[in-house]
Amino acid sequence: MRPGYTFTDPLDDTRRRTQRLIGPATRKALLPTLFLGLAACLAPAASAESVAAVPVRWVASAEGLNLRDRPGGAVRDTLPNRAAVSLLALPIDQDGEPWYPVAVAATGEEGWLDARYLANAPPPRPARSLEVRLSGGGHATIDAVEDGQVVRSMAAFAGADSAPTPTGTFAVQAHVESLTTNMWAVKSGHEWQLPYFVQVDGDVGIHGPKIDLRTGQQVPGPSSGCLSPSLADSVWLFGWADAGTPVHITHV
Repeated sequence: MRPGYTFTDPLDDTRRRTQRLIGPATRKALLPTLFLGLAACLAPAASAESVAAVPVRWVASAEGLNLRDRPGGAVRDTLPNRAAVSLLALPIDQDGEPWYPVAVAATGEEGWLDARYLANAPPPRPARSLEVRLSGGGHATIDAVEDGQVVRSMAAFAGADSAPTPTGTFAVQAHVESLTTNMWAVKSGHEWQLPYFVQVDGDVGIHGPKIDLRTGQQVPGPSSGCLSPSLADSVWLFGWADAGTPVHITHV
């Protein structure tokens, strides 16, 4: 190096020029942006599998679909129509038919399903209604109708002549698995339980045989306006009649 010559580091010279052009306030404002950019560069890229939604299918079989322990193997369970399942992997071929490994959405149970009976969207709900025919003397018949066909016909007690069941068009409003009422307390002096109560209109509903809470015994017979099929029919109806299901009550 020649005498009197001062060595200047090019990097230091560049930093000094940058500091003159970009003031302290601007540099401070840029720091968060620079930090985020650096973090984005250093962060590992998310894999397609980690962000992709798990494919969902729905059972599309009115008779239900058997969940098996392997393609074409032993039956583990029978899934109802419209049951949702998650696909765990691509299908495999078994005797010329595709089979999916699945997990049942409602229970988490895993198994295999025949892909031919799985739909990409929930099958449409059938048109349902309850057709009630009052025959007098505190008796009635309840028909559960699905897509124009009677799927279950149930004999039931109805309101007594002194408290008749109302007629007209109503709709299922609510479900109460075990309703306790004091409606008859004035006469009986105690409360009653109405199992599997399906509300139809105000305090009128469809329920299993009322239970005397004093004795714990069922007391079948005409009611104070409600409809009361057998306990087995009431359990079935409780699960079948969704909120909003039309209820038509007529005299015959």
